[in-house]
Amino acid sequence: MAEKFYVELDEYAKRGMLRVRWGVGLAGVAFSVAPFLHWAVMKEGGLLSSYSHYYYTPVRAAFAGMLMVIGFFLLFYLGYPDRTGYTLERYSLFKRDIVEESRPLGWLSALADWLPGISSVDDLVGVAAGVGAIGVALVPTTDFPPPPAEPLSVVSAAQDPRLSMTAFGHAHDLVHFIFAGLFVCSIFFFSRRFTLVNENTWNSADEKVRAKYRRKKKSLAALSALILVGVVMCIAYNLVGYPSLFWGEFVVAIGFAWSWLISARQVGKAAP
Repeated sequence: MAEKFYVELDEYAKRGMLRVRWGVGLAGVAFSVAPFLHWAVMKEGGLLSSYSHYYYTPVRAAFAGMLMVIGFFLLFYLGYPDRTGYTLERYSLFKRDIVEESRPLGWLSALADWLPGISSVDDLVGVAAGVGAIGVALVPTTDFPPPPAEPLSVVSAAQDPRLSMTAFGHAHDLVHFIFAGLFVCSIFFFSRRFTLVNENTWNSADEKVRAKYRRKKKSLAALSALILVGVVMCIAYNLVGYPSLFWGEFVVAIGFAWSWLISARQVGKAAP
């Protein structure tokens, strides 16, 4: 078994990390509900087929701006050092897995060590997530469907033949999907990272602290699974045209936003 390293963050560093997580989470919530606010205010038809298509509406500046805010928050998120006792145990929906190695993500750790200015795996993935979010904002898709006629309905491939095209029909769209894929993979990584357990708090003598901390980790594990469900919905839509791409993206956005918000809640004196 590899040697275990323990690197504790001081309270000042923890508070800084919490503020960044709050910022990412709040911006994510705003982004996820924005299409519904747009529909409620504009009262024009229903929901568009994808979040990306709101770039071609009067609220494009708000959507692009929220993605840019999320991206810059993530660019400057440092996270935890790689060698820390905090990463020795992970809670999942079904079991608690012991991580035997001090640096279980070997190739990511090696890449983080090699790149200048990168201090940890969390730092590396944060930069990737930030670049992905900013890229999605700056490189929108080219296909724009007509608005649906029914309130809260979603445009389908039958209503607009362009939506039945392959997702990679144009080079411009390919760049957009590469950025989107980079962003989604990075936020899923963080959603799993947030399920890591601080053993001292997990077995705290204070029953209230222990129960609260375990509920937090269970919630984060569920949100991680929710992001994966949303990704599967998006992939299924691009392969078979069902279910809705919009609802798949909404599920990913909700899972992403709430995982960052819940991870920002510090329980007792435990690291968040």
